[in-house]
Amino acid sequence: MDDASSKYKTIHKGQNVFREGQPATVAYMLKKGTVTLYRVLRNKRVVLSTVLPGQIFGEEGLLKGQSRPASAEAEEPCELIVVDNQTFSTMLLKCPAPLQRLTRYLIEQVRSLHGTICERPTGSMFMSICGIIDMAYRTHVNLPQSARGANWGMGMSYAELSRAIKEILLVTQLEIDDVVGKLAKLKFVEVSEDTKAVMKKDALGKMVKTADFLQDRYLKIPELDKFLGVARSLQKEMQAEHTPLTESLEFIDLFDFAEMVKTTPEMIYKKISYKEIPENLFFLHKKSAEAYARQMGEEFFQRVKRRRVAVEDLEGVNDVVFVDNATLEQAFERLGFHKLAMLVKVAGDEARDKILQSLSKKMSKVVTEEARDMENLDDMEVADAEDELIAAIKDIKGLK
Repeated sequence: MDDASSKYKTIHKGQNVFREGQPATVAYMLKKGTVTLYRVLRNKRVVLSTVLPGQIFGEEGLLKGQSRPASAEAEEPCELIVVDNQTFSTMLLKCPAPLQRLTRYLIEQVRSLHGTICERPTGSMFMSICGIIDMAYRTHVNLPQSARGANWGMGMSYAELSRAIKEILLVTQLEIDDVVGKLAKLKFVEVSEDTKAVMKKDALGKMVKTADFLQDRYLKIPELDKFLGVARSLQKEMQAEHTPLTESLEFIDLFDFAEMVKTTPEMIYKKISYKEIPENLFFLHKKSAEAYARQMGEEFFQRVKRRRVAVEDLEGVNDVVFVDNATLEQAFERLGFHKLAMLVKVAGDEARDKILQSLSKKMSKVVTEEARDMENLDDMEVADAEDELIAAIKDIKGLK
């Protein structure tokens, strides 16, 4: 908020002098430092101008009843002189009358210029996204039997649909989620989740569900022939109400999110890696991400540095990637084909490859074929196989 109680202000680097939409009561003259004026349009930062020492900004604060049309952020430590209406009027009185009129005219013109910078019309983007959803779903329902996957009946993969939309339109995942959320709320589409229970033994040895592993989301359109028609009706309603497609956003970082849910950042990282938290909840600051990418180089992002896990900390089948091949070969001999096939079926890509590479070609082929034919696995049986594998590895390593 503006503070006219002092004629001077000191602003730290990265701090906002004011934010878009706030009531404006004063202007500022920059004495030292650099200030950037920007707006957030379609969740993207659009820089309007850079203020240098000696320049005045926030002049809309000198017009009664105005709000800030843009935000102002300090690019470095800044010193400001607060210019309120009384100070401004005193300054103008010392100027010739034509200059006074010109100054006020320029202020009005700047205000008008800010107003011309607006978001893309909601309806255009809304209907564009709906049009792609419609075409993608028509393709999905008309797939030949041979091309239909195991979850075809659940609908389109939401992750694949989102990628397709972003390849065609200049939109963010947030905007896609907002459109789909509006459609789902009115039952024009149905979004379901494909989850897998993660079972572990508790202190009493009883198998309990510890979490649900999110494998994917799926979207269905109940009445495809009517979909675009109802979407157009919804678009007209939003335009009549002047409803923005995306609301004003307040972002928090991962550490604040961890504090919000009373856990640690390490636990949030782990849940993201297992896809238990939707990836569209997390965003990168573009300017910082670009700088970090340049600093690290492309090669850094092409492979994952192998972290080490102690044998006593192994928990499940996906942890076999931290075990040497010789130990795995001995442990697999104790399990047998059927249990190995179950573990291959539920393992992640890296763990699955590790298991198969540790087997002979003949055994790998048998296990792969049996895993391919397995359906509706019993969670208790899978958990027992995992526990038996981890116990065998620890026994081979001399741990009780």
